[in-house]
Amino acid sequence: MTHKVSLTKKYLMKQFITGLGQISHLGQNVKMALETLRTSGPDKLLSLSPEHLESEASPDMEMDLSQDLPKGDHIRANILSILAIEEAIAQAGLTSEDISKYRIGVCVGSTSACTISYPPFGFALHRGTLEDTTPFKNYFFNSPCNTIMDHFKFKGPSLMINNACTSGTDAIGLGKLWLAQGKCDIVIAGGVDCIFENIYFGFRSLKLTAPKHTKPFDQSREGLVLGEGAGYVVLENEVIAAERKSKPLAIVAGYGLGTDSHHPTTPHPEARGLNIAINHALKMSSLTHSDIELVNAHATGTEANDLVEGRFLKKHFDHCPIFATKGYTGHTLGAAGAIEVIIGVLCLREEFVPSSLGHENCDPEIGLSPNLEFKNHQARNFLSTSLGFGGSNAAIIIENIEECV
Repeated sequence: MTHKVSLTKKYLMKQFITGLGQISHLGQNVKMALETLRTSGPDKLLSLSPEHLESEASPDMEMDLSQDLPKGDHIRANILSILAIEEAIAQAGLTSEDISKYRIGVCVGSTSACTISYPPFGFALHRGTLEDTTPFKNYFFNSPCNTIMDHFKFKGPSLMINNACTSGTDAIGLGKLWLAQGKCDIVIAGGVDCIFENIYFGFRSLKLTAPKHTKPFDQSREGLVLGEGAGYVVLENEVIAAERKSKPLAIVAGYGLGTDSHHPTTPHPEARGLNIAINHALKMSSLTHSDIELVNAHATGTEANDLVEGRFLKKHFDHCPIFATKGYTGHTLGAAGAIEVIIGVLCLREEFVPSSLGHENCDPEIGLSPNLEFKNHQARNFLSTSLGFGGSNAAIIIENIEECV
């Protein structure tokens, strides 16, 4: 259904978040994630070793992923996406009639969901002993975007974003822009990634993996811990939300993207790309640095990322709480930014700041200690940062609904 609204008015409209869905080490749904953030201590720290990858089971989540799924041979990323999106559209109240009536777009961020990531297939292919071509079929016919569009019968635009670890943030930011430009009425936006041996050992070969736990901004940090999961939000503009009588949860106020052009895996020492991304997000949301009241940091626990990001956040946002959540989730790569937006929305609505699991000792070179204990905190907005390989940086600002209406 096409709504005739002038382009100027479309750009002035607010883009609401009306549904949340996630599946990660935090829990199998948003309710479980909220409980984990409220009550968990160091015992919830995620760890991952090569031994985890020898079994068929997920190293992160103890669950049966075959429940209530459509018939067919689905890759793991699509299973995670379907489960998370079902939760998000249920909260948003999207009915089958809505799906038929509105142009619903899909924007998915991922680093590996569209790759042939099944190691036995790769080994057999290189050895010339390949007999089972199922992974090829999965690769060509199981694109997350195509699967999501077909499964839910959406009729809007669709796009896969592979922009390293900013992909999930970029997907939500682009979803906001789609709505502002009138390209669709509703957007399902987020990210998904899964762990496979080649991904794990790729990071390990770069000497970026921690032997045990992630230690964000810590003096003794040793690297990242990979996680897997999916996080999606339902976005809609004011006209559609009013027409559907939706209950907005928050507003996507600003989004920015910036490139370092510095190094394939290391951020610019002065956070050049991150600065560009944050400034764009602030300008779009008509805010200044001092207006930000909560920050969810990328904080991978690696030497280079935490040094650059931590110094920058200390310089510009020391006036508000800063927290890091990869101790709970692991680094979910393309899903990270989306899951962290969902965490931020929970913080705004439930008025709290979670602990930054894994941090123990402040690094004097950084000078930043993230929030260490769960505490009550009212905030009108939050900033979420994402930094990725290739010099990619993204920032997104979410405002509490009381500030939006």
